[in-house]
Amino acid sequence: MIAFAPTDDASARADWAELIKAFPAARVHADARWLEVVARAFGVRATFVLARDSAGAVRAGVAGYYSRNLRGRRLFYSLRQGVLTRDPAALSPLISAVEADSRLRGCSQAVVGGGPEALPGPYRGSVQTTLNLDLGGGVESLWAGFGNKVRNTIRRAERSGLQVSHDLGHLSDFHAIYARAMTDRHANVRELGFFRAIFEVFGHEARLYTALADGRACGAMVVVSVGGYAAYLFGAFDEQGRHMSANTMLLWQVTRELIGEGVVSLDLGPSKPDSGAYRFKRHIGGVPQKLHYVDLLHPPQSAAAADSSTPVTAVLSRLDRTIGHLPFALRKPVRTWLGRTGRLL
Repeated sequence: MIAFAPTDDASARADWAELIKAFPAARVHADARWLEVVARAFGVRATFVLARDSAGAVRAGVAGYYSRNLRGRRLFYSLRQGVLTRDPAALSPLISAVEADSRLRGCSQAVVGGGPEALPGPYRGSVQTTLNLDLGGGVESLWAGFGNKVRNTIRRAERSGLQVSHDLGHLSDFHAIYARAMTDRHANVRELGFFRAIFEVFGHEARLYTALADGRACGAMVVVSVGGYAAYLFGAFDEQGRHMSANTMLLWQVTRELIGEGVVSLDLGPSKPDSGAYRFKRHIGGVPQKLHYVDLLHPPQSAAAADSSTPVTAVLSRLDRTIGHLPFALRKPVRTWLGRTGRLL
């Protein structure tokens, strides 16, 4: 039986939390507290769809949120690893229930998944690649797994006088660096309130690591750790931070602290294969893993459909070009406004 539960139903959240216990590696990204984060930051509505057996026990579930696109159309996105099942037979009817609910609510897109397994059904699929760093072998094993170039970079950054701060008071400094970096890359910006919500909701399980050069923030990383698993979610560095290899030094500091707390794995986040970020993550020992998504409101894309998508891509490129011609003082607020649309996590 498939049962729909609204987000303000405390029992649905409790059932979801119980379901997650069977999937320890999903604890960071499937944590229902992310729904509270986006609700606080963007005012969006969350939902759970749960599959129960005849005794009422939850066998599978989907947790996600509704947002809007640029044209105001409603969208549904599951959390990453927001599709969990103890019973393979429950998966297809569960996904069908999410599809039906999304159609009923007038969604133009319903994207679910983010796990290592492909989901069933005649739906349009997409794949991302994340990289995971194994911390289970301890600090010495991790250090030994770095290439000579990575180890030398860490030593050089430490000799340069860079300091590491855990002070959340640097959050505004980080956001300024992050907003600049994202805007320069023609990417959308999450507003400062979103980051504040992460630390408010996750408490001590969310950490800000800031690199200081002569007392000034030159970059930082946001890391969340839940139940022995951690994720490097956001990071940004200015020109000085990049020149001083602050990213590598901070990551070394992060991994040592996480290992000391018994964390066994650090998700370094999705990157496009062969990109600079991907190569960096591979050099420090990150192991690639596929993340599978499906759009429940669209069939598999044929070659003809792929050709027909070109005008949409062109429109988005024109938008990026238009924004790119604006002065930074205008580009940043535009990118921040766009950061309130579409996928939020």
